[in-house]
Amino acid sequence: MITPTNPSRPLHRSTFIAENLTALAYAIADRLMVDETIARGARYGEIVSTTNTCLKLASALMGRRGGGEILIELEQYAARCAHNDVPLAFLTGCLHKGMRILLDELAQESGSPADREIMRFLFEALLSATTAVSRSYLRELARVGDRPDRAVHAVAAALLSGRDPTILARSNGITIAEKYWVFAAAFTQPLEDRAEIRRWWSGRHNDLAVRYPDVLVVAGPRGATLLVPTAQLPAGDTTAAADDFFRTLDREVHLVVLQGAKSDLRRTADHAHELVTLARRRGLPPGLYRLDDLAIEHLLSQPGTERDHLAAIVAPIIPVPHLLETLRRHVHNNLDRRRTATDLTIHVNTLDYRLSRIQQLTGLDVRIPDQLFRIRMGLIAHENTGLDERPPPAMSAAAGR
Repeated sequence: MITPTNPSRPLHRSTFIAENLTALAYAIADRLMVDETIARGARYGEIVSTTNTCLKLASALMGRRGGGEILIELEQYAARCAHNDVPLAFLTGCLHKGMRILLDELAQESGSPADREIMRFLFEALLSATTAVSRSYLRELARVGDRPDRAVHAVAAALLSGRDPTILARSNGITIAEKYWVFAAAFTQPLEDRAEIRRWWSGRHNDLAVRYPDVLVVAGPRGATLLVPTAQLPAGDTTAAADDFFRTLDREVHLVVLQGAKSDLRRTADHAHELVTLARRRGLPPGLYRLDDLAIEHLLSQPGTERDHLAAIVAPIIPVPHLLETLRRHVHNNLDRRRTATDLTIHVNTLDYRLSRIQQLTGLDVRIPDQLFRIRMGLIAHENTGLDERPPPAMSAAAGR
């Protein structure tokens, strides 16, 4: 129950809603999220925001102030839901359940069941909201159907959100597979805005669809998720598919590929994008990576005593930046002394001196295989320490789905 801000005097219902808007929105959202169907189909923040909008509409109508601008907010939200294949029945069901909860709150505030006038205003608010949501939803659904690439985006977004896009897919002739290769892509140079994304992607969707008729894609400013049915890649030829993507996308891209069942695409895509972010943070060049390529890095990106223990291996040289950079470069160059010296623009003798200092400080010699392995693990662990607090590398010549 929401306690009125001024309980000493009876509050007009519209005043009560207006003065307790935020508390009511959270109270109603909390009760809506108890419903497992709603909890699976929407994020808590979306429920709170939309509930807030509906409460403003009810308050405006009860106060005889109209609600045209508020209805526009609901229409915009409904259009986004249609684009992402959130079922219309889900939206209207949330509206009806939310209104019943509001009636309960008003009854508790007044100490008696809501009177006939209040019921009439709330019914009018529910009718207005339902009409606006349905009209906007169906209008957007028609627009999505007119653009094949938008329909593909909507179906892919639904699959990656754990929703069932069967109706939208069937109405647009899109086949949904049981298993997919999930390609997570991160662009070296991000796209600027939605308009650029549409222009860039509209010229590439058809090219991909020719070779992979059932490919599904969600693209954003910093990357994309591409879903290719496993049946369309003979013998799992993901390398050839990646080459096609590089040519079609026509930009520098880090790609990670994993396989996932239709029912598990959300988790698989999240994992793939974690790995592609890790590849970029490690400074690896653009290209295709698989779990085997990044398994150790991924394990060492997880906080724990093991990672801290390995990071301590290189701790003695952390205060000496040029030694740390020398070690990184030398390991990256597979201990090629001349190449490392060239990269660092130093003499080979200077490199040898630095390597000697590194050995003195860490107690490990890079020329001994088992000690080199420990040094590699130490570098990876150190670079992943505090990973969550560090921003990714700058988007220069080097996703969130």
